[in-house]
Amino acid sequence: MLRRTLAAVLAAAALVCPAGAQEAYLIGVTGAMTGPAAGTNGPPIEGLRLYVDRLNAGGGINGKKIQLTVLDDQGEPSKAAANAKRLLTQENVSPPPTADYTPFATKLKDANPNWIFSWAPWVTQVKTFEALRRLGWEGDYITWAHIEAESELARLKDGKFYVIGANSLFQDNLAIHKQIGKEAKKGNVRYPAEQLTEGWIGGLVLEAVLKGAGWPADAAKIRAAMENVKVDTQGLRGGPIEWSKENHFRTRQYYRVYRWDPAKSAITVAKNWVAYDVK
Repeated sequence: MLRRTLAAVLAAAALVCPAGAQEAYLIGVTGAMTGPAAGTNGPPIEGLRLYVDRLNAGGGINGKKIQLTVLDDQGEPSKAAANAKRLLTQENVSPPPTADYTPFATKLKDANPNWIFSWAPWVTQVKTFEALRRLGWEGDYITWAHIEAESELARLKDGKFYVIGANSLFQDNLAIHKQIGKEAKKGNVRYPAEQLTEGWIGGLVLEAVLKGAGWPADAAKIRAAMENVKVDTQGLRGGPIEWSKENHFRTRQYYRVYRWDPAKSAITVAKNWVAYDVK
């Protein structure tokens, strides 16, 4: 799943660019563009593609364009190993199958909890919650804010359904959200703009790494650039993304909680950014 921050994969992929052998930065990314996980993997990859197109339109990085290759592995390791053989694009993504979560929800309800926390694929999280509500459970439910969260909060309109995540939602209406929305419309992206954030962040980090590596880039330059990354996320996250020699995830992580507020008939911040140092 690309939720782990696309940027880490992409910066590593930049290593395939042989110094002096190309006239563009060659960047490869693999993900499930088709199959059950496509609904989760597809939007971040499209967000990345959108950002790279924007960079190329502005002249690229260090005067060189970025050649982005997206390979479809359908979420299967065996296909990921072979995906260099073909480049796939997908017009119709397949959503995860919807199962009957009533038996599972019944076991949870029978435990009589006040709160339930869930971390799973979005379909599992939300269908379990909906099954609990059908069974009459009235407690509070908090779950991970996958890319579907914003539209689903508005659909459910349940004041006791909370989502926690590392990205700000478009309801914040920041300048960067407006920019992504504008670029998505211009680029005729088939996914909602609010689902493109993770890919856009990947693009921000990719840009920082390539600028730091210079041209021509090789493995040593890329590695050195990755050890000194600091990226202003412009509000997409609670603070900057910083990498070190030992940490290519982030040195500090920020989380925020959102919920639907029935009184305001809108998504609101239930708990503002809380920072945690990553050891």
